Amino acid sequence: MFAIKKRIRSILLWSVISAAFIGPGTLAASSTAGASYKYGLIWSLVFATMACLILQEMAARISIVTGSDLSKILKQNLNPFPAFLIGFAVIVGCAAYEAGNILGALSGFSILMPVGRFSLLSIIGVGTLVLLGLGGKSVIVKVLGFLVALMGIGFVIVALKSSPSLSQILSGTVPSIPEGSEWLTLALIGTTIVPYNIYLGSGLSKGQTLREMRIGLAISIVFGGFISIAILIAATQINSMNSFLDMARLMGNSLGNWAYLLLGAGLFSAGFTSTVTAPMAAGIITEGLFGKNEFSTRWYRIGWFLVLSVGLLFGFLDVKPIPVIVTAQALNGFILPLLGIILVITANDFQTVQDKMNSAFLNVMAFVVLEILLLLGLNSLWNVIDDVFGLPADDTVKFIILQSTGLVILLYTGVLVYRKRKLKTRAG
Repeated sequence: MFAIKKRIRSILLWSVISAAFIGPGTLAASSTAGASYKYGLIWSLVFATMACLILQEMAARISIVTGSDLSKILKQNLNPFPAFLIGFAVIVGCAAYEAGNILGALSGFSILMPVGRFSLLSIIGVGTLVLLGLGGKSVIVKVLGFLVALMGIGFVIVALKSSPSLSQILSGTVPSIPEGSEWLTLALIGTTIVPYNIYLGSGLSKGQTLREMRIGLAISIVFGGFISIAILIAATQINSMNSFLDMARLMGNSLGNWAYLLLGAGLFSAGFTSTVTAPMAAGIITEGLFGKNEFSTRWYRIGWFLVLSVGLLFGFLDVKPIPVIVTAQALNGFILPLLGIILVITANDFQTVQDKMNSAFLNVMAFVVLEILLLLGLNSLWNVIDDVFGLPADDTVKFIILQSTGLVILLYTGVLVYRKRKLKTRAG
């Protein structure tokens, strides 16, 4: 009985990860994919879920073996400046995501019932503040676990009621990129694998065994991926995705008023859970960079309070959700490939993780993931340069340039991994 309770607590603990990546950004990307390409991009969510699990497992395993969170590990293995630069960039990303999360929760609740904007923002802010400031980790885990379950049930019911064809769903698991869907495919991956989630998972792994971590993490992430796919399937009932409210109205017209209300509840849950996890991750990063790795310390509180304050400020200024989410995804695209490369190198460093290094199979999968992440990051960089200077190139030329650059970086990463693993041979 004790073992079962411990397993349930572990699953609840790691449900925070699925709560973190199922936010308004994932809802927007998955809905757009379903509305625009029907079942054709399900495979990208399957891949994104697998990639998320690989990166999160590596980060948590490194933390469990070393006894330190990711921020401290990066400070030890890198020069302090790169560690602080990466941490600061992820915290900025947390702030951008937080703004989108709060605005998404606001949109979801406004679907359910008309409430004044100021009043609702105040309720969301106070609720988040209470959970982060007074609730403690155990309370946060229980509340988020309940909301994730509510969100998942809502989207799954809507998806099932849309009477999806099993053959169409299975056909969508076969990799293919419909014309015009290239960057939406990458967006689906980018909204599932979020840099602050990697730090969050590293911080949550404290006190866990490798087995407990792997079981809890796998269940949480697979469930999160399942919800993303359910959102995509539900959105196949509409022909275009212009806003969250438009989607809810169209789903209500198609399936009934209950679908309208469930989607509103799901959007609110997605936004509110992520509203808690983004500041929580920022607090863990800040604590790892400046203080001791304890949830109750001053630096942890400073980190989450600043990110929550920025998100609420955007909400009160009535900044529209989509531009904020796009900004967050751009920051995500810049930092995620670098963080992924560092994780792979560290997970193969015998001096750091000893005999818990990546297996050959895991390395193959990790490099496939890195290749996609590099495409995401290089595409973000390309778009920034294009906006400033203009880069006259069609999509084919652009893809060739990005792919070639990514392969060079992968080759260099492979050389570094080989050198790190050679230390085991020398030690033996």
